[in-house]
Amino acid sequence: MEADLRMPLETLDLLLDKLAVRRCPPRWQDLYGPVRARYLREGCPLVDEDHLRRLNETYGMFTDPFPRILAGAALLRSQPDLACFLLLMQAAMADRSAFRAELAELDLPEAPQGADSLGHNLLPLFLLPPAVPATVAAWQARGIPGDIQRRSLQSFEGSLRMHIRRYKRFGFSLGDLSWCLGYIDGRLLRIGRFNIEIKPRFGGHVQVFRHRDGRLCTLVDQQTLHRSGFALGSPGLTDEDGSYEAAVRWQDGAWQGYPVLGEGRAAREEVSLAQDDWHLVLTADDPVLGVHIPADESLAPAVCEQSYRDAVRLVDACFPDFPYKAFSCHSWMMDPQLRLLLRPDANLVAFQSKYTVFPSKSSGKAVFRFVFEMPDSSPEDWPETTSLERALKKHYLSGHFIYEPGGFFFPSAIRPD
Repeated sequence: MEADLRMPLETLDLLLDKLAVRRCPPRWQDLYGPVRARYLREGCPLVDEDHLRRLNETYGMFTDPFPRILAGAALLRSQPDLACFLLLMQAAMADRSAFRAELAELDLPEAPQGADSLGHNLLPLFLLPPAVPATVAAWQARGIPGDIQRRSLQSFEGSLRMHIRRYKRFGFSLGDLSWCLGYIDGRLLRIGRFNIEIKPRFGGHVQVFRHRDGRLCTLVDQQTLHRSGFALGSPGLTDEDGSYEAAVRWQDGAWQGYPVLGEGRAAREEVSLAQDDWHLVLTADDPVLGVHIPADESLAPAVCEQSYRDAVRLVDACFPDFPYKAFSCHSWMMDPQLRLLLRPDANLVAFQSKYTVFPSKSSGKAVFRFVFEMPDSSPEDWPETTSLERALKKHYLSGHFIYEPGGFFFPSAIRPD
């Protein structure tokens, strides 16, 4: 007997086939039965219009795009199989670590040819609003100020708008979802100019030492280096001839390793740091405050410094259980080549100068997404509206790349009020 048109299909394989989902994590097979039963019992509350309106009125997540979001929700309500798949995603998301790992092996449903695709395009977005009340309750319990909460939740709309600019369509991707889950999970907060990440593990391929006179020395650790001293495997740095392995070693009462030079590359010669004179102050396993740079404000030094100061105050007051060691950033904005492409007094150069930059394997593609907002473009197609755009386009057309190295600085480097 043919299934009721209003009823999602009985097995996950049938549902995936109908929705043209090519890849789905195996774990979801066990989740589907209870999810289908829930849908048949109560529908899909995630796209209920009244519920979405109440959440948005309470938490102020969306402004001008909200009517189109409601239109997408209406389309999902009219497509039971798609709505049931959304509930399945929500059930999978309950195990957050497993869900994050599974995003790389998941394909979203595809809209049938000629159909209105708005519901499909926005599908992951509807996982966020129902999770917000628990996030806000956790923030309030930590004493996070209301204005920080509001700005952080408004980042959902920021991701939506960036998606529209990049792909020229109203939509929200799995990548957008993964980023916004950082706010839902309480790991990201918009504090002034920056998004600040409560990052349990630095992860940089370096160990940092401080001399008793205050000097710092950064040694590259667990990284294969190109003969130039940059990370092997980055674009233009794939030739293995002359490459070398960098790892910090303990030998005869001293740390041995390849130090980072001022231009963000490693030296070819090792140094020895005697234990009597040097002590270890930062490793890959240490907690840090990760710095992410939205594109919506100035990078003027005073603005950046205020954000750093505010981050220190807030984290010290609201996360006393988080003993962070440093600020860190992995970004195209860390590439020392920018100092050669821009004016010495450029805000971006000043931003970068605060950090000690170290080699990190890079894609060379970040400027496609974050400067030109054209992820699938060729440099020949890039606009030349600003001095930065002109410099980057010329750089790429001449066969060079902008990398995404890492950088760090210690809170003591923040200028006081």
